[in-house]
Amino acid sequence: MSSYCVLLTDTKTAFDEAGIAFIVFVYLLFTLRIGPKFMRNKSPWAPVEAIFFFNIIKLVHACFLTKYFYFYIDKMGIFPQECLDHVQSNIDCVYYRLMLVKMLDLCDTMYLILRNEFHQVTFSHVYRRLMMLFITWVCLKYDGTSVLWAFVGMVHSALLVPMYLADALVILGPRAARFAWWRKYFPAVYMAQFLIFLVHTGALSVELGCPRSRALMGAVAAHGAGFLMLYCFYWRYCRRVRARGEDEII
Repeated sequence: MSSYCVLLTDTKTAFDEAGIAFIVFVYLLFTLRIGPKFMRNKSPWAPVEAIFFFNIIKLVHACFLTKYFYFYIDKMGIFPQECLDHVQSNIDCVYYRLMLVKMLDLCDTMYLILRNEFHQVTFSHVYRRLMMLFITWVCLKYDGTSVLWAFVGMVHSALLVPMYLADALVILGPRAARFAWWRKYFPAVYMAQFLIFLVHTGALSVELGCPRSRALMGAVAAHGAGFLMLYCFYWRYCRRVRARGEDEII
């Protein structure tokens, strides 16, 4: 972990306001303009093997994140009663690693466009990826040395493991996709996840020994509530699609 922290210390300038704004700008420019225009009247192109191993890399990262966040929960508890400074915790390195995974998630949109699956690039698809990156960056920027978010990070990272595994199987084709039977439960599981986040954030608003930013707590709560509503609509959509026997848009 220490060597990883040193590497991140040398690259933190890429994650300031200008760096994040540039990443979001390039992502939206490719998603809305360059990508569709480039692939117009072209055959689908996307190396299956590369996408498969890309998801495996993200899966491995999610496993390590779950392990690291659990270490802090085991040490400090779900509701920390005291603070640890940067030297004692180094948890900001774990937050940086989570944000890097959220950046890699932006590449999912690129693969869909290169495969000419434009119908998959919905508002929900783009919103989820951008907002997850944004809220991770906000927590890191304004509360990056706090262990308060370790529980949220562990739950989210743990859910990423089966999600990335399912994505890796789906990309291999229908024969492999049938083994990802848990994929149909994702909408309900994610609704439960953000409900847990809201309850946990509300509990953290009670005065503890470790100070916290009220504005940040409100931003995280609003983020969780927005995602909960989004997945409620998505869950209803999946039920209607399954009833018609059609494929779901993820």
